[in-house]
Amino acid sequence: MKGRHLKATDLARSIWRLEGRCEYDNCGGQLQGAHIFGVGAYPRLRDDLRNGLSLSAHCHRRFTDNPIEFTDWIRTTKYAQYIEPLMEKNQTFVKRFWDERLIELRDIKKQIETGELTLDEARAHEL
Repeated sequence: MKGRHLKATDLARSIWRLEGRCEYDNCGGQLQGAHIFGVGAYPRLRDDLRNGLSLSAHCHRRFTDNPIEFTDWIRTTKYAQYIEPLMEKNQTFVKRFWDERLIELRDIKKQIETGELTLDEARAHEL
């Protein structure tokens, strides 16, 4: 059985995919939830909705293989505003209650799907 932290990561990725398009070049293809700060190096940011976006599989691979290009591009997008707060969050240890976070993420996803909330609004509420 998958750990709760991994379920939260997968749920965050599914929320990012609700964007419905590749946010890099609006190309077609399978959408993936892509982390801005990778889970391996920044595990505290794994489920933060500010730390990801929707990319096609092709663009996700491109940026995984070219992290400097990805960083340069992110700095030109709406995601640039999240870099500093995410870095601060990464420096602070807070005990995670994964069951509560899963409930919260499921609720956010439902609200986005029903139009009660936008993804950008959900990102603005992250701590």
